[in-house]
Amino acid sequence: VHIVLVKMDIECYEPLALRGMRETISASRPVIVCEFNTTDLERVGSGTAAQLVAELSELGYSLYLAEPFGAGTMKTFSYEGGSVFTNLVCLPAERPQSDALV
Repeated sequence: VHIVLVKMDIECYEPLALRGMRETISASRPVIVCEFNTTDLERVGSGTAAQLVAELSELGYSLYLAEPFGAGTMKTFSYEGGSVFTNLVCLPAERPQSDALV
């Protein structure tokens, strides 16, 4: 089975889910849409916000803010610390940006 999209809204358990689906991510290279909530990540204890960003980067993903992405604009997301609550679109780095909005 080839997975093209993974949508995660699992209340800050995204780091655990990513760890559990590493093989699927490596094989299928799906687009990943997920919530990024620094406060709740810390509260739940599934990992820190910086760890989530690092894990997605290690998996070879580029991160974009979901709202502008949905409007046809690719605005890169980078976490600089502090409290952040947003949604992300994570694209495999090898995917051409010209194909990303198709």
